[in-house]
Amino acid sequence: MNILITGGTGFFGSHIAGALSTHHAVTVLDLAASRTPFRFIECDLRDAVKLSEVFPDGVELVIHAAAKVEIKHVGADAASLMESNVAATENLVKVMAGKGSGKLIYISSMTVYGPENASPVGEGSILGPLHAYGLSKKGGEDVVRRYAASDAVKALVLRFPGLYGYPRKGGFMFNAARKLLKGEALTVDTKGLKYWETINVDDAAWMIGEIVSRWKWEAPCETINCSYGEEIDLVKTAFLIRGMLSSPSRIEVKEPLDYKRFYLDNAKLKGLIGRCPDFKRSLAGYLEEHSGWIKQ
Repeated sequence: MNILITGGTGFFGSHIAGALSTHHAVTVLDLAASRTPFRFIECDLRDAVKLSEVFPDGVELVIHAAAKVEIKHVGADAASLMESNVAATENLVKVMAGKGSGKLIYISSMTVYGPENASPVGEGSILGPLHAYGLSKKGGEDVVRRYAASDAVKALVLRFPGLYGYPRKGGFMFNAARKLLKGEALTVDTKGLKYWETINVDDAAWMIGEIVSRWKWEAPCETINCSYGEEIDLVKTAFLIRGMLSSPSRIEVKEPLDYKRFYLDNAKLKGLIGRCPDFKRSLAGYLEEHSGWIKQ
């Protein structure tokens, strides 16, 4: 299958490209030239005219992983996020419809859900983003569904938790592991967090590969939660990492805890692909393989 991946040189996009390249012809599109082993197209999705000019012929599936990620309170840089994550998505779907490339996987986020949902949070749960990024991802979903309803594309929306993994130097998992590897004290402050879940980027990319090989594209648009399907508690994860690393570091947990139990229901995903990776096994593998790099 000829697959185009937007944001294909980014953190998630590059992992998706790697996971799919064994069985598919992969082209990556991104806004700036970057070193990649795949056919590369330079284009900013906000430029509708150029996108129409460079969009390749023969694309059978588009995986839209390009996004601006900025987790702040509602109103913070909202205009930029809406332009990058909503307007750009509409440009892409319009060009796809015009070129006859009618299948789209839209990479969305758990941040579209509201924290009032009871876990496990299913695909039909309440949508109530807490910040501008979540609003922009919901806006992107809305665009995709609108075009799918008019038969311009067939779409699949995949909602993921926050990603961690090599080579991202940031986020709770990396920062916690780095401090614990160095024997430094770790302070866990959950102020403003509200809810939290994570997944290893390699597992997330593997899930997409499994979905691509099995999805039948029978409905105009459907949604799947892509997760481990188990509660991953932030504080417990800090102590779990310390144990896996045999670290002597002290962990201080600031009270009160400002988050609630939250995890995505992955029953629909498991019904499609049959099994899912294990959170603890994946975390242990990440720490074992990358501890030297994390500690640098």
